[in-house]
Amino acid sequence: MYILKNDLHEEPFGLIEDVFVNEDFRNRGFGKFLICGAIRIAAEHHCYKVIATSREERQEVHKLYKRLGFEKYGIEFRVNLK
Repeated sequence: MYILKNDLHEEPFGLIEDVFVNEDFRNRGFGKFLICGAIRIAAEHHCYKVIATSREERQEVHKLYKRLGFEKYGIEFRVNLK
């Protein structure tokens, strides 16, 4: 969980990136535990939103995020510098 500031908002926002659960431990609730913990941290820091990034092909992860209340909200564009 990254806590970031955007000058357009008084409160910070949370960014969840690169969450990984080893394949041997998937579908046991560990991903939910990690994401819910990150959301709690964001709430403790008075964030106005939490963003979670995921690659297009990670459909199972997308299902988890949706079950936890996330909504698909836009597209990420990036330039790799390294």
